[in-house]
Amino acid sequence: MSYKEDPIFDILQKLHHGDELQYFLATTWEAWGEETPRFIQTTPIIIEYQPFESAWVLIEAAVGLSSGIVDLDMIVQVFTSPESAEQIANASRLHPVTLCGGPPMFTHPQWGLVGWTLPNCPDQQKIRQLLQPNALSRLMEGESGLSLTAEQFHEPTLHRYVPFKGTVISWQPIDDGVPLFARIGDDETSMAAYSNLAKIHAATQRCQPEFQTPVPIHYCKGLHASIFTGIPGIALSQIMRDGPISAFFEAGRALASLHRSPVAALSLRTIEQEIAELMYHMNCLRYALPEFTPRLAAVINRLSETGITVTKDTAVPIHGNPSCDEILYDDGRVGSINWESLALGDPLHDIGRLAADIIYLASRKKIRKARALDCLEALAYGYREVSGEPLDSELLAWHLTSSLLVQAKFQCLRQLRKDWEHHIHFIIEEAERTLEKKSIYVNAMASQHESTLTVSLAS
Repeated sequence: MSYKEDPIFDILQKLHHGDELQYFLATTWEAWGEETPRFIQTTPIIIEYQPFESAWVLIEAAVGLSSGIVDLDMIVQVFTSPESAEQIANASRLHPVTLCGGPPMFTHPQWGLVGWTLPNCPDQQKIRQLLQPNALSRLMEGESGLSLTAEQFHEPTLHRYVPFKGTVISWQPIDDGVPLFARIGDDETSMAAYSNLAKIHAATQRCQPEFQTPVPIHYCKGLHASIFTGIPGIALSQIMRDGPISAFFEAGRALASLHRSPVAALSLRTIEQEIAELMYHMNCLRYALPEFTPRLAAVINRLSETGITVTKDTAVPIHGNPSCDEILYDDGRVGSINWESLALGDPLHDIGRLAADIIYLASRKKIRKARALDCLEALAYGYREVSGEPLDSELLAWHLTSSLLVQAKFQCLRQLRKDWEHHIHFIIEEAERTLEKKSIYVNAMASQHESTLTVSLAS
């Protein structure tokens, strides 16, 4: 079997092309609002696909009515079993309905689909509370030493929304000042993320690292919300094509500084855990693209056989999941808001993870290979300058290979971006080249020879 036989994928194609979805929504609208729309246009914005299990899609909709055009955001979930969709729908009916300009909830039993017009999605109950004008004042009640009130900030706005995953609310200051953010998640991950942020911030107070971190303000157990300050900067992903190459040099310096910082009481991330997680994630690829199964198995077997180990004696504090979207650059300084994966681990885990993201983005966004190599060389040079040590090419190749395969699932298959099959093929080929010591990227990063780029960065 492959994704071509997956009923979930078939429904996603219907949602993507829109005609059948638009007809269904028009019928639903007529039953709900007693008016047949003149037209409905739908555009999928974010997709998360789990082969043969489920998917959700965030959709922008424009509905033409007699009173004018109504713009709405909708979320649909699709399940292999219509019964699963009906269970979700029944649970959703227990929540109060918010006026939203469209049908609050709708179902399509034949598709195994349940959908909502925002903000009526079940995971938005907490979001609605935080978007109230006086939410910040209520959150800060009883917090000694803090005098934050709604009057100091503009009304809260939805900064980022990923359905069923995580949401970020922001409060922008009225006067010059630092914005505040609230990240909402489930109980376990949200509490762990706030604890990690508190640990990394405490470490920055004991030393002067090369990286910036938000200031943790408060954790609200009732809403599973972490409140913290923002940090300035532009994401590396926005700089990568033609921004200052020094941003990647500073990112390397920042990671090396993190790896030498005194962060307390972190869990150990072992190679065995990485292999186990990788095998779990690759199951999705095997289900969707079985033709890659032998090649994926060969790569994972080689990773398992290398004998690399990480112990508490050799491990250092690592970010755990640095990406070009999450690392911010501002006037010579680098920072990150998300410290959810902070742990003890091998330092080249961070370098491999960020390098894999750079390689993938260069391929997807059609950025020149020479530019990607410059970004990677600058990253490695900045890291060496602070760490004082060369990059171990074998360790780097191991972590880069592992991280490339992670990109194949999370950036390509899960999101079904344009040309996703092509990008998965590219990633697997690059992972194979890396293990065979034929990667131009590893060679560029591990090289000790001076280049025009490193000379210019040094000056």
